[in-house]
Amino acid sequence: MDEISIELKRFLELCDKSNKKELAHIAFWHKYYADSLGSVAKGEKQILFSNYKEVDAQIRTLLENSTVEGLVDSILSSQERIKKCVPEIDKSTILKYKKGSRDYTLAEYLDTIAYHLKQHNKSLEV
Repeated sequence: MDEISIELKRFLELCDKSNKKELAHIAFWHKYYADSLGSVAKGEKQILFSNYKEVDAQIRTLLENSTVEGLVDSILSSQERIKKCVPEIDKSTILKYKKGSRDYTLAEYLDTIAYHLKQHNKSLEV
């Protein structure tokens, strides 16, 4: 969990606030992770997306309808939700990344979130 916080902080430091497309991308994914983990923490069925076409459409909507400040606020809010719900999830819980994906342990799922942020940070550092 700490690695996600570190990578997210680095992302927000690196990301030029004029890079609204990158912010919208991370805002979508971080909200998705928060929603997905939140549903599991409440004992509900994990929220999953079915295809990347659906994801792209939602990111485009965010890009068109959100301010930079709104995107940053959404990212930070989602991070707080993730921090709150992770301790509520049993460590042996099996998660999916999307419909039809392989199984992930909670630790692997969190590592995947951190890795996603690391990849964006690498591209922004260039």
